[in-house]
Amino acid sequence: MFDEPFTDHPTPQFGPQLATILQKMSGLNRAPAAALGSSSSAAAPDFPVQVLHQALVEQSPQGMAMIQAFHLVYTNPMLSQITGYTAEELQALTVEMVKTTFPAADLPQAWQQLVQSLETGLLEPRLELCFRHKDGTTRWAETQATAVQFQGQPTILATCTDITRRKQDELELQKVYGELEVRVRERAEALATANQALQAQIIERKQAEIALQEAHHQLEMRVAERTQALAHLNAALEQENEEKSRLFDQVKRQGEQLQILAERRQRLAHKVIVAQEEERRRVSRELHDEAGQALTAMKVGLEMILADLNTADDSHTTYQMVQERLQQAIALSEETSARIRDLAHNLRPAALDDLGLNLALEGLCHDFSTWSNLGVVYDGIDVHLSSAAEICLFRFLQEALTNVVRHACAHQAWVKLSQKSTVVQLSILDDGQGFDVAQTLHHPHTPGMGLLGMQERIESLGGQLEIDSSPQEGAHLVVTIPLTASAPMPEVI
Repeated sequence: MFDEPFTDHPTPQFGPQLATILQKMSGLNRAPAAALGSSSSAAAPDFPVQVLHQALVEQSPQGMAMIQAFHLVYTNPMLSQITGYTAEELQALTVEMVKTTFPAADLPQAWQQLVQSLETGLLEPRLELCFRHKDGTTRWAETQATAVQFQGQPTILATCTDITRRKQDELELQKVYGELEVRVRERAEALATANQALQAQIIERKQAEIALQEAHHQLEMRVAERTQALAHLNAALEQENEEKSRLFDQVKRQGEQLQILAERRQRLAHKVIVAQEEERRRVSRELHDEAGQALTAMKVGLEMILADLNTADDSHTTYQMVQERLQQAIALSEETSARIRDLAHNLRPAALDDLGLNLALEGLCHDFSTWSNLGVVYDGIDVHLSSAAEICLFRFLQEALTNVVRHACAHQAWVKLSQKSTVVQLSILDDGQGFDVAQTLHHPHTPGMGLLGMQERIESLGGQLEIDSSPQEGAHLVVTIPLTASAPMPEVI
């Protein structure tokens, strides 16, 4: 900062009062008044005036200095007190000492002003300097300076006032003011944000209040309307309740009557089933035993006639005609006997009474394998069910296999009779083309009406029918009937 010659650095400025006092002091002590450039020819003042001037300078509350040729040629005690250096130390300052003694940032500017004032005779009116005290602390001083000619040389008369306390207060005030400005700005921003939020809340609250008032008004209207409607409804309900009470009594009486009728119908249906089965059993026995025996006897007699005719001597034509007629009669008797057996079997499968459910179902599967192209594999066990449950399972298997032969285009079927806990299950599985279960059971013109009838018959026994099938996937039918099932409905063949 002080690499240039000492004359290139600024010098502090001092006030006009000190310049005047020093000018007079210099005139008294070192040269006549004319040497200071004065046009007066008066004699120098007396000694008391000199003492007064000396006292004013020495006891001044301002630091005072005289600078000539960049050297302090005089300093008063207050300047030593302000800087911390003695008068001898101040007057002995060199350029290098100034570099180390006054390293403050403002010092170059002060020296520049000093050089300018010495060269031009013009000075800045006032200057505040920051400098380092001898004890190392930073101080502030306000300087004023006057440039004059003394003994033919440019001379600077300067005054210096210590403003460190004021400057510290100003800096502290500026710091506080800056912090206050920041806090005020932050608080203003926060208040602005809060104000915006509050305005938004006020707008929302007003809108909510308007909506609430509207809703409240509508609600009151609706409550009034609903109250009026409820009053009318209440009156209507009272009348309706009276009517319902009367109807309830009637329905209760009718329900009791219907319950009695239902019990009677159930007992009657059971009697009808029992009577029907007994009648079928009797008809089956008669057709099988009596008609079958009669036809068999007729066949034997006709065979004997034929044998006798074979040994007769009558004409050949007569013989041949009788023979043909007898053969036709024999064939007719055989056909009639077969039809009677089929009829007896359809009315009441004799195998159910003679062999039981398991063997009867096995025989039914064998018959289907014999007269159709369907291979039927049967697997069953002996179970004991009521007559109604047995005939129901027999008829169901008969209906299911008939549908497989007619509609499924299947090559193989598997039938299984099993018992699980308190129920009996009959399962029929085929490898046919399958069918749509919903369409088959719920469309009256489909071939599944037999299955629908059997489903109703199974449910009347407390059982259930499960059908699992889809097109081209075969079909699987499972019937589940309780061991204690009995028939409440007449048998449907």
